[in-house]
Amino acid sequence: MTDDLSRSLLEKVPSLLEEQFASTSKISPMLNEKIHLEKDAKEMAINPEIFSLLKQSNTSRIMIIQNLLDHLQMEIATNDADLVLTPCYVYAWNKATQDSFFKCLSTRMTDNCLKSREVTLKFEKHSVDMQALANLLPVITDGDWGEVPFNLDTYCHCLNTQTMGKVVMYVDVIPSTMNIFDGMMFQISNDIGVICIAGQQSAGKGRGGNNWLSPQGCAMFSTLIKIPLGSELGRRPGFIQHIASLAVVQAVKTMKGYEVSCNVFDMST
Repeated sequence: MTDDLSRSLLEKVPSLLEEQFASTSKISPMLNEKIHLEKDAKEMAINPEIFSLLKQSNTSRIMIIQNLLDHLQMEIATNDADLVLTPCYVYAWNKATQDSFFKCLSTRMTDNCLKSREVTLKFEKHSVDMQALANLLPVITDGDWGEVPFNLDTYCHCLNTQTMGKVVMYVDVIPSTMNIFDGMMFQISNDIGVICIAGQQSAGKGRGGNNWLSPQGCAMFSTLIKIPLGSELGRRPGFIQHIASLAVVQAVKTMKGYEVSCNVFDMST
């Protein structure tokens, strides 16, 4: 970023700050890493004066986001049309796994509905004329996967696990896959591996109140992992994110055209 552009942005956007070094008269532009350019003024303002100030920078704020995404070669939608939420489809590896899965949920279900803080899951055997909403998700248990833009055959062919991912919940468009587990995480037994996969998210959740950008084509899923606290991994839960990241890298390396070298260092010694 050039000095001229930096100063121009600093003048227009409150999120970009100038720091006056005490030892010199030189002004140095800096970007505060804790800012939330994705947040609207009404989400951040604590009083009318701050709201007015933030609202003035909306155009510049959006411009910065668009420039950053463009630099990452991500397509930017120019319309404000809302995404249409879609039903969820469930697939279990076999009849025994399917029966165990629904038996676990049955203790909390009322009239085929599983309610949680974020969303109510309405289980139906076949597709029904019910619109998916942010707080109501139809879950089709015996639907036609040919209607779903997800290659279940490829998924089953590539999956090589004993438990994880043996129950698939696929939603083409959903606010966040994490919402699915709100009402079931404590009901699912350890021998059932559930994964929720999304084609696109409208309100993906990140840490610290951040939102996930979730365009089509991303690997977006949530899965439930239960690890004994007394185990080696249970005592070091921070390693889970690194193990998951490494698994993704190794999976990509198996694809034709992506056979790249990747060194893994043993840090245990």
